[in-house]
Amino acid sequence: MFSLIIISIERFLATVFYKNYEQCPKWLGVWFGFAEILIPCVCLAIGTAYYDFSERFSYCSVVSSSNFDAVMQITYVFLASEFFALLLFHFSLFINWRRMKRRALMDPTGRYQITENFKTIATITPMIWCHFLIMIGSFAFFFAYFSFNPTFDPRIYPILEESSNQIYWHGVILPLIFFLVLR
Repeated sequence: MFSLIIISIERFLATVFYKNYEQCPKWLGVWFGFAEILIPCVCLAIGTAYYDFSERFSYCSVVSSSNFDAVMQITYVFLASEFFALLLFHFSLFINWRRMKRRALMDPTGRYQITENFKTIATITPMIWCHFLIMIGSFAFFFAYFSFNPTFDPRIYPILEESSNQIYWHGVILPLIFFLVLR
């Protein structure tokens, strides 16, 4: 999930510094890798810090009554960060599209970087839209359910999670999107 944000930042930097992106410092990739590892670990630490391990579940649950608010806040962060990644990708795509018009006036390195940025971002953007729409559907389901029933009942949680967590559709819908868009 957070790798999409890191990729969007990396592609944005490649868009901004397209003339000398190939000579960028090697530590930049290390920082991106470190961020991809650190951010999920921080979210996991926050979720487990408030988790009530004495509570019994008939299901392998990541949410308990004590960490429900923290998990909902992390979900808000997920949604906002994915929306940020979408905005950054579309902004980068727009910049690259405008530069593609003036491609003939560029040096070969700049021309190559602009073309590769445009192709990469155009390929990744449908994947992020697909993931975002599925995630927002699951999020809307949880939000609607807990708006009408604000108390946390651990017995109903497994049914809620399995019926609302539709992220596995990403693996079915995304190849269809690529087939329809890129054929």
